[in-house]
Amino acid sequence: MKPYEGRKATLFQLAADMPAPVLGELIGISHNNAADWARLAARDWRSYIADWDR
Repeated sequence: MKPYEGRKATLFQLAADMPAPVLGELIGISHNNAADWARLAARDWRSYIADWDR
């Protein structure tokens, strides 16, 4: 396995397990990039984000 394949698999799993803003802050990627990973992982964290912004 090539290193980038492992990174992609890890990002995919993390995106499925946590909200995009948390993922972005945790690993230092943009919120948009984290949201893209969440969409790929078929997770919808919009309700979490709406509650978080209050």
